[in-house]
Amino acid sequence: MEKEKKSRTSSSAKKAEIKKKLPMIAMIAVGVVLLAVIITVCTVFSRRGGGDGTETTADTASLAESTASDSPGQTRLGEYVSPQDFDELKKEYPDTVAYIEIPDTTVSYPVVKHPTYDEFYLMHYFDGTYNPAGSIYIESYNKSDFTDPVTVIYGHNMNGNTNSKTPYFSFFQKSYCDSEYMKSHDKIKIYLPDREIEYRIAAAVEFDDRHLMYETDYTNKATLDALISEIYASNSSYNCFADGERIKGDKPILILSTCYMWDDSARYLIVAEQTDVKTAETLAQ
Repeated sequence: MEKEKKSRTSSSAKKAEIKKKLPMIAMIAVGVVLLAVIITVCTVFSRRGGGDGTETTADTASLAESTASDSPGQTRLGEYVSPQDFDELKKEYPDTVAYIEIPDTTVSYPVVKHPTYDEFYLMHYFDGTYNPAGSIYIESYNKSDFTDPVTVIYGHNMNGNTNSKTPYFSFFQKSYCDSEYMKSHDKIKIYLPDREIEYRIAAAVEFDDRHLMYETDYTNKATLDALISEIYASNSSYNCFADGERIKGDKPILILSTCYMWDDSARYLIVAEQTDVKTAETLAQ
């Protein structure tokens, strides 16, 4: 009887002790749950960049995949993608170095450069076949990346021939002598595999038929200034000068040179100044 009484007393004591510890156990359990929640939230937050504008590699890759496109003419952040497919152009016209476009005109052609014979494309089509209409081309006096102080692109004036294959620069003299036409068609775009260059047309003038690049160093400021002065001094009823600031020679100049109608001893020049360059570096800024 005494034994049974002691057993009941011991059992009651244990229950009382457990009862005392229950609040502490509950607190520990709640603490563990809270800690687990905090760890989970922190992990998710850190994966999303912690609100500081950065993301994990996986998230960045996912974002790139959702916004990137390999279609010509579209760009990814920090990557220039030309709207011209130079791989295809070079398959068809191996000497292609650039592509020229004057928006809202017929000028939209490859620009070629023969590796050894400057006048080759004067009488050959872009694919190298003989054609009196020639091509749109530059010569060895100029770099293919259009970084020279003056770059000259040549193209025939087909005397009004509007054949869709070879009008080239035929409309220049009759169109750019009009100031309103020049205002609305004053942009030239040059596409290269790794960049796009934009120019503003500043003048359209009759000029003598000298070779503008032969034995001429336009890195010499005096020589460049002399050319610019001659351009603005030209006097012809077919001349036209854009409103606004004159060309100063502090930016690369692009000249489109073609035949002058009715005078074999003259040339007709479209003179433009570089205004913008789009590259992978500029797109990343």
